[in-house]
Amino acid sequence: MNTDRRYFRLRFLSLFFIPTIIGGIGLAITSSDSFVEFREYVRGKTIPEILVKSGRTGKELRLLEYESLSKFHLEQFEKDLPPSSMPSTRLLFATAERTLLPTLSIAIDAGDLLDRNSGIIANYSKRGRSWERPAFVSYFENGDLQFALGAGVRVHGGKSRAASLKSYRLYFRELYGSPSVPNGHLFRGRGDPIRSLVVHNDVRTKESDQMDVRWHFMNPLAYDLARQIDCITPSTQPIQFYLNGIYQGPYVLTEHISEHFLTAHFGHPNFVFVRMKPNKQGGPFPVERGNPRLFDDLRHWTQNAPAPLTVDDVNRRVDLLNLTNWIISILYAGVTDPFQGAALLDELDPNARWFWVNWDMDHAFMDLYNQVPNPWEIDNFTGLSGVLQSKKPRSVIFERLRRESAEYRQFFLTRITEVLNHILTPEYVAQRIAYYESVALSYGVPDTKFLEAMRLFSSERPAALRRQMDKYFDAGNSYRLTVSSRSPIKFKIDGYDVDDKYVGWYFEDTEAQIEVEESSLQSTYTWNVNGRPISERGRSLVLSLTNNINIEIQ
Repeated sequence: MNTDRRYFRLRFLSLFFIPTIIGGIGLAITSSDSFVEFREYVRGKTIPEILVKSGRTGKELRLLEYESLSKFHLEQFEKDLPPSSMPSTRLLFATAERTLLPTLSIAIDAGDLLDRNSGIIANYSKRGRSWERPAFVSYFENGDLQFALGAGVRVHGGKSRAASLKSYRLYFRELYGSPSVPNGHLFRGRGDPIRSLVVHNDVRTKESDQMDVRWHFMNPLAYDLARQIDCITPSTQPIQFYLNGIYQGPYVLTEHISEHFLTAHFGHPNFVFVRMKPNKQGGPFPVERGNPRLFDDLRHWTQNAPAPLTVDDVNRRVDLLNLTNWIISILYAGVTDPFQGAALLDELDPNARWFWVNWDMDHAFMDLYNQVPNPWEIDNFTGLSGVLQSKKPRSVIFERLRRESAEYRQFFLTRITEVLNHILTPEYVAQRIAYYESVALSYGVPDTKFLEAMRLFSSERPAALRRQMDKYFDAGNSYRLTVSSRSPIKFKIDGYDVDDKYVGWYFEDTEAQIEVEESSLQSTYTWNVNGRPISERGRSLVLSLTNNINIEIQ
C-alpha cells in the first residue's frame, strides 16, 4: 500500500506490540487514494472481553486495540489536514461535482467495519463508546465541499441494526479534530452547534406487500407534518450517502436527540432527559440525564392522582398542548410504533413542565404490520389510550383525561378539527409529498409506488380520523362547511386567512367562526346559507353544524 506521508505521521509497530496507555488516547491510520485504515486506543471504563489483549483486564488496563493490516499506526492525528485532502473528500470529489446533490462521504478502515471481533458492522448489535470508530466525513452541496472533519462512527438503530444497509451515528469531538460541524452548513443553522448526527437508511419494505414496495422518506415527511402542528422534531436533510467511495443509496441526515440537541435548541443541557424506549430487560425507561426521581414522580402521579383528573391538574405538571400535538401527529401519520422520542424537564426552571420531542416515526403512512385492509384505516387510539397497564405517562394522561375530563374532550375535538382543517391541509401535505417525489427522482429511486400510496393515505386519513373520533370521543357525525364569496372579499375561518374559497369539516360540538376582514370596504354583508339569506348582516358569523352547510358572502 502506498502511504502518503504528507498527510499522516506514521510509526511502524511490530505485530506483537501492545501499547500501554495510561489516561491517554492514540490513533492509527494509513491512507491511499482508494482506501483508508484507522485504529484507535482508548483507556475507558468498559470494553468487550473479546477485544482485551494479553489477558489484561480489570482496572489496571482496559484497552481497545485493533491491528491494521499494514502494521502502521498514527502517532498523532493531523488536525490541520486540509478538508480537500481528507480521504473522504478525495474519494468523492469527481462524483460530487457531477451530481450537485447533497452528498455525504465517510471514509473508514474496512476492518473497523467488517472485522469479526472489532468491526462495527460485523458486531452491529454492540453499543456505546467502546463501539465507536474513527473516520473522516465530508459533505458536499451543489458540487462544492461544505465541510470535512474527523468523526467517530457507530452503528445506529434498534431492530434496523440487522438491516443489510446500516444506519450510522456520527460524533464530532476534539479528539478527531473539531467538536462540531461548522455553523450554517446543515439544516439552515437550526441545530447549530451540531455535535452529533444520525445517517439514516430511511427505507422500509413490507414483507407481506406483494408489490415489494420500498418506502422512502417516511421519517422526514412525518417530521415535517409534526413540525407543522408545533411538535418539537429533529431537522432532516435527504442526502446521497457514500461509504468508502461506494454508493449506499439515498439516506437522510437527522439531528441526534441528545444533550447536544438540548444545548442547540434550548440554550443549555440541564434537563431531565428520558429516552422513551424501555431498557433491554423490559424495565422502565432509562433516565439518561438529570434527576431520575423527577420522572418517577411524574409516573407515580399520573397513575395515582385522584379522579377526576382535570386539565388544570395536568397543565401544572405537563405541557398539555405539546402532548396533544404529539398525539395528533401520531394519529395523523398512522405510526404503528408510537412510544418513541424523549421526555424533557428543564431543571433550571422552577416552574418547568414536562414536554416531549418526536422521534422515530418511520412506521408512518404504511401500516407496516398489515392490521387493517387499508393503511389509512389504522386505529392508533388503541395503542395510545388502551395501555394503562403499561404505565407510560403519555398514555395514562391521555386515557384518563379522555375518560374523566369533559373539558379535555372538548379541547381535543377543537384542536384536531383545527389541525385537519387549517394546518395539515390537503395543499400543504401534497406540497411536502411533491418535494420528496422530486428528491426520489433526483436520487434515482427506481420505484416510486410509495409516493402514490402516501398521496392516497393523506387524502383518506382525515375522514378515517373523524370516524374514529366518534368512537373514542363520542364526537358524533362531522359535517362539511363550504364558504365562498362572489366578490374578492378577504375573510378568515377560525382565525385563519382564506383566499377565496374554503372547505372544512366540523363535529357536532365544535364551532366554526367566519369573519370578513375589516379592510373590506363594506360594513354589512348578506350571508346566504344553503341558498337562503339569514338575518345576520355583520362582519362575522359563528355557527355549530348539524348538517352540511354552504355559505356565500355577498
